[in-house]
Amino acid sequence: MCPRHLADEQGLVENWLRDAVKAGHVGAWERGFPRYVWYRDGKTVYEARQGSPGSGEYHGYPLELEQAVRGLP
Repeated sequence: MCPRHLADEQGLVENWLRDAVKAGHVGAWERGFPRYVWYRDGKTVYEARQGSPGSGEYHGYPLELEQAVRGLP
């Protein structure tokens, strides 16, 4: 995860990814994995993007308020 305050929270971030995928908060599947995954933690929405297609590895970052994802609770 790119935000420094989450660097030591790999388990938490992995849970966020699983929860978001289960809830369908994903976009564009590539080689068995969603290319994008969105998760809301309080008022902050995070976007994770798949690194190499099919790798299952993601890089994440918080979105700005104007970048809100439609339909995300």
